[in-house]
Amino acid sequence: CRVDAGRDRDELTVCITNFRRPHYLERAIRSSIHAGVKHIVVASMEPDAETLGVVDQFIDFPGLRLTFTSINADLGCNELWLQSVYRAETDRVIVLHDDDCLNTPLGQSYQDVIQPELRHGVGFASWRAQVMYDVGNKRECDYFSGPTRVLPSMEIENFVGRKGRLSLSPIVSVFNRAV
Repeated sequence: CRVDAGRDRDELTVCITNFRRPHYLERAIRSSIHAGVKHIVVASMEPDAETLGVVDQFIDFPGLRLTFTSINADLGCNELWLQSVYRAETDRVIVLHDDDCLNTPLGQSYQDVIQPELRHGVGFASWRAQVMYDVGNKRECDYFSGPTRVLPSMEIENFVGRKGRLSLSPIVSVFNRAV
Protein backbone atom coordinates (compact mmCIF):
# COMPACT_ATOMS: atom_id res chain seq x y z
CA CYS A 1 0.00 0.00 0.00
CA ARG A 2 1.29 3.43 -0.90
CA VAL A 3 0.13 6.38 1.15
CA ASP A 4 0.15 9.37 -1.20
CA ALA A 5 -1.83 11.90 0.77
CA GLY A 6 -1.60 15.61 0.16
CA ARG A 7 -1.92 18.32 2.78
CA ASP A 8 -5.71 18.32 2.47
CA ARG A 9 -6.01 14.67 3.37
CA ASP A 10 -3.82 15.34 6.40
CA GLU A 11 -6.83 17.26 7.73
CA LEU A 12 -9.05 14.14 7.64
CA THR A 13 -9.41 11.21 10.06
CA VAL A 14 -11.31 8.03 9.33
CA CYS A 15 -12.98 6.79 12.53
CA ILE A 16 -13.76 3.06 12.38
CA THR A 17 -16.15 1.38 14.80
CA ASN A 18 -15.53 -2.31 15.45
CA PHE A 19 -17.18 -5.19 17.29
CA ARG A 20 -15.22 -8.44 16.97
CA ARG A 21 -15.03 -8.56 13.19
CA PRO A 22 -11.28 -8.55 12.54
CA HIS A 23 -11.56 -9.45 8.84
CA TYR A 24 -13.84 -6.48 8.19
CA LEU A 25 -11.68 -4.20 10.32
CA GLU A 26 -8.58 -5.04 8.31
CA ARG A 27 -10.44 -4.42 5.05
CA ALA A 28 -11.75 -1.04 6.31
CA ILE A 29 -8.27 0.06 7.39
CA ARG A 30 -6.72 -1.02 4.08
CA SER A 31 -9.40 0.80 2.08
CA SER A 32 -8.69 3.97 4.04
CA ILE A 33 -4.95 3.68 3.39
CA HIS A 34 -5.60 3.11 -0.33
CA ALA A 35 -7.72 6.28 -0.38
CA GLY A 36 -4.72 8.20 0.97
CA VAL A 37 -5.93 8.69 4.53
CA LYS A 38 -3.10 9.29 7.00
CA HIS A 39 -5.10 9.36 10.27
CA ILE A 40 -7.28 6.49 11.51
CA VAL A 41 -8.95 5.98 14.87
CA VAL A 42 -10.35 2.53 15.68
CA ALA A 43 -12.88 2.28 18.52
CA SER A 44 -13.62 -1.30 19.43
CA MET A 45 -16.16 -2.84 21.74
CA GLU A 46 -14.94 -5.80 23.79
CA PRO A 47 -11.96 -6.48 21.47
CA ASP A 48 -10.76 -10.06 21.10
CA ALA A 49 -7.22 -11.27 20.35
CA GLU A 50 -7.84 -11.33 16.57
CA THR A 51 -9.01 -7.71 16.59
CA LEU A 52 -5.97 -6.64 18.59
CA GLY A 53 -3.80 -8.53 16.09
CA VAL A 54 -5.25 -6.51 13.21
CA VAL A 55 -4.58 -3.25 15.06
CA ASP A 56 -1.01 -4.38 15.75
CA GLN A 57 -0.46 -4.90 11.99
CA PHE A 58 -1.08 -1.21 11.32
CA ILE A 59 0.10 0.54 14.48
CA ASP A 60 3.55 1.26 12.98
CA PHE A 61 2.49 1.39 9.32
CA PRO A 62 4.66 3.95 7.46
CA GLY A 63 2.93 7.28 6.91
CA LEU A 64 -0.12 6.30 9.02
CA ARG A 65 -1.13 7.54 12.45
CA LEU A 66 -3.44 4.91 13.94
CA THR A 67 -5.06 5.40 17.34
CA PHE A 68 -6.89 2.57 19.09
CA THR A 69 -9.38 2.76 21.92
CA SER A 70 -11.70 0.15 23.38
CA ILE A 71 -14.71 -0.22 25.61
CA ASN A 72 -15.08 -3.39 27.68
CA ALA A 73 -18.88 -3.35 27.53
CA ASP A 74 -21.54 -3.29 24.82
CA LEU A 75 -22.63 0.36 24.88
CA GLY A 76 -23.73 0.44 21.24
CA CYS A 77 -22.32 1.76 18.01
CA ASN A 78 -23.19 5.39 18.74
CA GLU A 79 -20.87 5.31 21.76
CA LEU A 80 -18.07 3.99 19.55
CA TRP A 81 -18.67 6.84 17.08
CA LEU A 82 -18.35 9.36 19.91
CA GLN A 83 -15.23 7.72 21.35
CA SER A 84 -13.50 7.63 17.97
CA VAL A 85 -14.40 11.18 16.93
CA TYR A 86 -13.30 12.46 20.36
CA ARG A 87 -9.85 10.95 19.76
CA ALA A 88 -9.45 12.33 16.23
CA GLU A 89 -6.82 15.04 15.97
CA THR A 90 -7.95 16.54 12.67
CA ASP A 91 -10.70 19.02 11.84
CA ARG A 92 -12.66 16.66 9.61
CA VAL A 93 -13.79 13.06 10.16
CA ILE A 94 -15.49 10.24 8.29
CA VAL A 95 -17.13 7.58 10.46
CA LEU A 96 -17.07 4.01 9.10
CA HIS A 97 -18.54 0.82 10.48
CA ASP A 98 -15.94 -1.94 10.31
CA ASP A 99 -17.82 -3.58 7.43
CA ASP A 100 -17.66 -0.38 5.33
CA CYS A 101 -14.90 0.60 2.92
CA LEU A 102 -13.75 3.77 1.25
CA ASN A 103 -13.47 3.62 -2.51
CA THR A 104 -9.90 4.50 -3.52
CA PRO A 105 -10.90 7.50 -5.73
CA LEU A 106 -12.53 9.14 -2.69
CA GLY A 107 -9.13 10.44 -1.61
CA GLN A 108 -8.63 12.39 -4.82
CA SER A 109 -12.27 13.55 -4.80
CA TYR A 110 -11.82 14.75 -1.24
CA GLN A 111 -8.74 16.76 -2.19
CA ASP A 112 -10.13 18.17 -5.46
CA VAL A 113 -13.84 18.70 -4.72
CA ILE A 114 -14.93 18.13 -1.11
CA GLN A 115 -12.20 19.90 0.87
CA PRO A 116 -12.37 23.15 -1.15
CA GLU A 117 -16.12 23.35 -0.51
CA LEU A 118 -15.63 22.65 3.19
CA ARG A 119 -13.10 25.48 3.33
CA HIS A 120 -15.67 27.84 1.83
CA GLY A 121 -18.06 27.34 4.73
CA VAL A 122 -20.02 24.20 3.82
CA GLY A 123 -20.57 22.35 7.11
CA PHE A 124 -20.43 18.77 5.90
CA ALA A 125 -20.23 16.83 2.65
CA SER A 126 -22.12 13.66 1.73
CA TRP A 127 -22.05 11.44 -1.32
CA ARG A 128 -23.87 8.63 -3.02
CA ALA A 129 -22.83 5.25 -1.67
CA GLN A 130 -23.20 1.65 -2.77
CA VAL A 131 -24.21 -1.25 -0.59
CA MET A 132 -22.01 -4.22 -1.44
CA TYR A 133 -23.05 -7.59 -0.11
CA ASP A 134 -20.55 -10.30 0.88
CA VAL A 135 -21.58 -12.35 -2.17
CA GLY A 136 -20.53 -9.46 -4.44
CA ASN A 137 -23.91 -7.94 -5.32
CA LYS A 138 -24.12 -4.14 -5.24
CA ARG A 139 -26.97 -1.67 -5.06
CA GLU A 140 -27.02 2.11 -5.03
CA CYS A 141 -28.12 3.96 -1.91
CA ASP A 142 -30.86 6.39 -2.80
CA TYR A 143 -30.04 9.22 -0.39
CA PHE A 144 -29.27 11.73 -3.11
CA SER A 145 -30.69 12.25 -6.58
CA GLY A 146 -29.86 14.67 -9.34
CA PRO A 147 -26.51 16.23 -10.16
CA THR A 148 -23.75 16.81 -7.62
CA ARG A 149 -24.37 20.17 -5.99
CA VAL A 150 -24.26 22.17 -2.77
CA LEU A 151 -27.56 21.95 -0.88
CA PRO A 152 -28.87 23.77 2.18
CA SER A 153 -28.74 21.60 5.29
CA MET A 154 -32.52 21.56 5.59
CA GLU A 155 -32.59 19.37 2.44
CA ILE A 156 -31.56 16.45 4.66
CA GLU A 157 -35.18 16.28 5.76
CA ASN A 158 -36.16 15.31 2.20
CA PHE A 159 -33.69 12.41 2.27
CA VAL A 160 -34.38 10.96 5.69
CA GLY A 161 -37.96 12.08 6.23
CA ARG A 162 -39.55 9.82 3.64
CA LYS A 163 -41.34 6.76 4.95
CA GLY A 164 -39.42 3.56 4.30
CA ARG A 165 -36.10 5.28 3.62
CA LEU A 166 -32.99 4.47 5.61
CA SER A 167 -31.54 7.19 7.78
CA LEU A 168 -28.57 9.12 6.44
CA SER A 169 -25.64 7.03 7.57
CA PRO A 170 -22.50 8.74 8.84
CA ILE A 171 -20.49 6.53 6.50
CA VAL A 172 -21.38 8.74 3.55
CA SER A 173 -20.35 12.08 5.04
CA VAL A 174 -17.38 14.18 6.09
CA PHE A 175 -18.10 16.08 9.30
CA ASN A 176 -16.45 19.00 11.03
CA ARG A 177 -15.73 17.61 14.50
CA ALA A 178 -15.89 21.07 16.06
CA VAL A 179 -19.60 21.12 15.18
